[in-house]
Amino acid sequence: MSLGLPARREALLVLAASIALVVLAYLTPPALFEGTDWQQLHLLNKTYAAETLTSGRLPLWNPYAGLGRPFLADTETAVLYPPNLIYLLLDPSTALLTLTVAHYALGLLGMIALGRALGLVRWATWLAAASFLWSAPLVARLSAGQVPYAHATCYLPLLFFLALRLQDAFSVRRLATLGAVLALQLLCGHPQMAWVSWLGVGAFLLGRALPPGDRSARRVVVGLAGLAAALGVALALAAPMLLPFVELASQGNRAVPSLAFANADTLEWWQWTSFALPDGGRRVFIWEANLYAGLLPLVIGLAGLTFFRDRNVRGLVAAGLAGALVACGTRTPAFAVLYYLVPGLSSFHIHARAAVLVVFVLILGAALFLSRSGSVRRSAALLATGVGLALAGPVVFRASAPAPEAALEPFPGGRLVLAAGVALLAGLAVHLRSGRGALAARLGLAVLVLAELGASLGPARQVWSFPVVKQGEPHLFEGLLRAGLYGDVDVPPRVALPPWAIRHNSGLLYKWSNVSGYNALTLNRVWVYLHASLGLTPPLDENTYPSRLIYDHGPFPYESMNLVAGWRSEPPSAGDSGSRNVAGWQPPPGEPVLRRPTDPRAYLATSVQRVGRWSEAVEAMAAGHDFHRAPLVETDTGLPAFDPAESGATPLGRVDITFFDPERVVLEVDASTPALLVLAEAWYPGWSATLDGSPAAVVPANAWMRGVSVPAGHHQVELRFRSRWLLPGALLSLLTAAGLAVLLHRERRAAPRSKPTEDDG
Repeated sequence: MSLGLPARREALLVLAASIALVVLAYLTPPALFEGTDWQQLHLLNKTYAAETLTSGRLPLWNPYAGLGRPFLADTETAVLYPPNLIYLLLDPSTALLTLTVAHYALGLLGMIALGRALGLVRWATWLAAASFLWSAPLVARLSAGQVPYAHATCYLPLLFFLALRLQDAFSVRRLATLGAVLALQLLCGHPQMAWVSWLGVGAFLLGRALPPGDRSARRVVVGLAGLAAALGVALALAAPMLLPFVELASQGNRAVPSLAFANADTLEWWQWTSFALPDGGRRVFIWEANLYAGLLPLVIGLAGLTFFRDRNVRGLVAAGLAGALVACGTRTPAFAVLYYLVPGLSSFHIHARAAVLVVFVLILGAALFLSRSGSVRRSAALLATGVGLALAGPVVFRASAPAPEAALEPFPGGRLVLAAGVALLAGLAVHLRSGRGALAARLGLAVLVLAELGASLGPARQVWSFPVVKQGEPHLFEGLLRAGLYGDVDVPPRVALPPWAIRHNSGLLYKWSNVSGYNALTLNRVWVYLHASLGLTPPLDENTYPSRLIYDHGPFPYESMNLVAGWRSEPPSAGDSGSRNVAGWQPPPGEPVLRRPTDPRAYLATSVQRVGRWSEAVEAMAAGHDFHRAPLVETDTGLPAFDPAESGATPLGRVDITFFDPERVVLEVDASTPALLVLAEAWYPGWSATLDGSPAAVVPANAWMRGVSVPAGHHQVELRFRSRWLLPGALLSLLTAAGLAVLLHRERRAAPRSKPTEDDG
């Protein structure tokens, strides 16, 4: 990755540039640490993980959000991502800033290496790297707090470089390097961005091997087979995270794929105009659809992608087209075909994110144009076409965008001058490859591009930085303490408070259990119960947190989960429910309220009612079935039949929770007859039980709760959670790493001794 500088100076230059890009983009208000997702999701996850690990415990289970769910298995927690160990040493804000600088340095190094492989001149490569790291798909998202996405996106240039190198000259060392980097990106915590990267790299390798020629078949096989092998290595190395995550996905609220779900939040046609029209602080293009990267990728990038004789350009065009087809969704016939053919496409949604490949390709196209000499006539024609397309964007926007009138402002005349200036300076930069004017043209182009891009991103960052309500959390915590709801055994008091009162996942800090949770995957049994038991339809697109309509059903909408605190609000006005998903909706006034006594957290029942499926249990509970008297149990759980003295009689006995940790709960039971012990905590595969030290089965009861059969008498029941796939994943990862080490050793011994080449660096 040499820049023609000594290694130490090169490293210092990359570090300085990374710090400058991060400081200028993220330390001006609103700062990096104010992002919505950071404040209500990632900050809480990182704090909880650091607290748990430093106490000597592995954070396997999270009982504090969404009625309980796995923690380590959730990819967004990124506990197993090695760089995140820094959160054990530094405070979260300092660690986030340090990691962002490090990932921007990774993006710079990757772009430099890729630029050398593509034959780009050095100054154009650096300008492309800065433009990519300041593009809206990164800056707007990171400003919104989507940390794993932005950090995973920084791997994109390096992945393209490593895949290109592997296709051109296969070796075990190059295969292992690509596999290791793919694994790191996957562990980064955003599988969607990893999948988008795989899609782009695969299309790039296929495109640069075609059209048919003497070596095209070999290039296709070597490139795609090498990528497939590297992906296999990456999946195996990341298995300790991936295998538990697959189990979580199978139990989550996205377990049943559909074309409508996969198509949710893909790009409308008018949203593609964000290439030419920055948001400008008007909240027109959300971060999912904000593709702005300045006039550099749009005007000059289109010109650079016309060099179709270059196989690298063909590969870049293929990658961009692949991203565009996925981002458009069902607006093109290709999406339905890809839905059934491309592995993984049916498992995700919000595929507007695939458009980052288009931004990446256009930026590289611009660098390609700036790196080549050509005729003045050709350059003038290409740049004129690019300027025309850039200016056509606002016209298309005003004609098609369903935006507020305030957003439909006339296209600023200053941008006409800017477009002409970019065209002039780009032409000078291309043709004045040497001489007195070359340095001035390049410097002028870089200053103009970055200044315009930075000015455009500022308003977009501010308008999509939503305030996060957290001021009420300490007061609620103090109120729960005063009411004596934090007992001696640390059972988290359960609350039903909306996100305009407290953060969804704030229980990770204050150790209460909230009905709501802000997570990509809520357990499906919990998700369906929370909505269907109140007669609500779960939202299709906004499925990272429960519907806000839950809080229209009173402060304590459920009598099944030991709610001790709720939100009392004024009755919604007519038509208010339809306005809850639009920008500018104001939450109703209200206040938190406490109640005691409540329904039990754990209880005994001497009879059960069998149901065929857990969804039938939800339907019965919604219809008013007395699940405290007769819990609902699925017929295939293997629970033995009860033979109580009097069917349905209330057992003479009691249940006490004597110990509560996230992964371990101990209960003391006194039962006069055989009974089913029901604990109102979320059931999940991996929960096991012992009855007086002997193994006992944990079965799902009432659709989402945990149930254990107990005989008459006094007993101690202990429930433990162990991830069923963490240890197999760890063994697979270690075996893969050992196998790669053996293969690398053999390759090194078999290789003839020779002087290292520049490409080996």
